[in-house]
Amino acid sequence: MLNAAWGVRTLATSSRMCASDLIQDLFVRNVRLLGEQVKSGKLFQTKEVTGLVENELNRIAKKFHMDNYQSTRSLPIAFDEPQVDSAVQKILAGKNLDEMIANVKKDISKCEEKRRVKAEEDKRFAVLNEFDTYRMGSFTSNAKKEQ
Repeated sequence: MLNAAWGVRTLATSSRMCASDLIQDLFVRNVRLLGEQVKSGKLFQTKEVTGLVENELNRIAKKFHMDNYQSTRSLPIAFDEPQVDSAVQKILAGKNLDEMIANVKKDISKCEEKRRVKAEEDKRFAVLNEFDTYRMGSFTSNAKKEQ
């Protein structure tokens, strides 16, 4: 509550200080004046500037075989609306949801089958490896006996 009262007091004193500050008041008036000029379209448009702009526009109009720059305002300008094709729509063209679900299930079953075959091969390899280890162990024990 104390902070809120202090904030109000600060705002009240700063508004009084702004009112008494002549430079800040002049700045605010100039900003408002510039805002009005921008709205009316007369910002930085002197006779010299408008003359230079008109001369340049007329030069460009003559370059493109037009009478004057104001004839460009009547040119018909029409832009075609671009058609954007989605890559996803192209991939899914003509397919419905049931077909896509069936394809996913097929892919899952193929993957599971590959995993099952791989697991069987790993088991077989482990058994063979164990058998080889047993055989090698019996050979080494026989060799030790013979020595």
